[in-house]
Amino acid sequence: MASAEDITSLELEIAQRKRVVAALRQQASRLSIALEAGALGTWEIDLASKKVYWDARIAGMLGLEERPITMERRDQARFIDEEDRHRVVSEFAAAVRANGPFAAEFRGRTIPGETRWFVSRAVVLRSERRVIGVLRDVTERRERENALREALIAREMLIREADHRIKNSLQMVISLLTIQRQRIESADAADAVNSAIARVEAIAEAHYALQQSRDLRLVDFGKMLRDLCGKLEKLRTASDIHCTLDGDLTLSADLAIPCALMISEMLTNALRHAYPPDSPGDIQVHARNEAGGLTVSIVDQGRGMAATTGSPGLGSQLINAFAKQLSAAVTIQSTPGIGTRIEIRILTPPAGQTDGLRQQA
Repeated sequence: MASAEDITSLELEIAQRKRVVAALRQQASRLSIALEAGALGTWEIDLASKKVYWDARIAGMLGLEERPITMERRDQARFIDEEDRHRVVSEFAAAVRANGPFAAEFRGRTIPGETRWFVSRAVVLRSERRVIGVLRDVTERRERENALREALIAREMLIREADHRIKNSLQMVISLLTIQRQRIESADAADAVNSAIARVEAIAEAHYALQQSRDLRLVDFGKMLRDLCGKLEKLRTASDIHCTLDGDLTLSADLAIPCALMISEMLTNALRHAYPPDSPGDIQVHARNEAGGLTVSIVDQGRGMAATTGSPGLGSQLINAFAKQLSAAVTIQSTPGIGTRIEIRILTPPAGQTDGLRQQA
């Protein structure tokens, strides 16, 4: 006959078991709610028997009767699209060998023959010789991403087409201004038209650079500057502009365009005033990527610049405005009879910003 102590001990053990069972049921209920809320199905693979277990939610995702299913591992693979099957199987085998986590996104084939996108994650329980994981249908997300990607591609094509048309229109303006300049007898008026042509050329080159760029946010400023120098050189046939480049000179479009306009103003001014009319002369342009920013120097061995008084001209006003916009430091060293050296220093924006000079890898 059991003693009172044995009965009490048995009652405590039964009560403890009831609490454990209740806690397990509560956890199972919470897990079920979480899986349902996340639209997740659960699966398990017995590595010893090579059996696969799917819950009813996964069966429903694949067009089967919504009930738990057991199958062989080799039968499971047929539900993965052929183009993704080898990759997913290889990644799963690697995860099992490494006893690590498994994660894959792939296309699946449902029983009705529909292709849908799935994400699966799992953990390998080496001691128990099994893998447990979850599966989620992400087809709607992928469709939204594809629609967004197509919209971005269409937008980029429209922007490139716009840049192309703008450049063509600006080239027409340049041609009209060039014809007009040829009919002008006043040297001052011809210089003014040349300045207008140079400004339009700078804007046209910026749009051409954007049109050619793989990324519409970035511009190959080195090529843009070289092309601009070639165009401006034709404004004064007696002068030669020599352009040299050092380093990766990729700039954001936000910096490249005003920088090109500012340099265009400076080069136009050098072409007009550095050397006497019809006298030969060289202008050196050197752009380099240094630690922290871009440096552009413009050097001539011309007459130099005398001190000016009164209000600055339009060119000087534009240069000051562009320098302020770029937060650029501009230094000018000029000696009458010896020449002029202009140096433009543009600092790189802090790391993490997309604008500015991309540092060379």
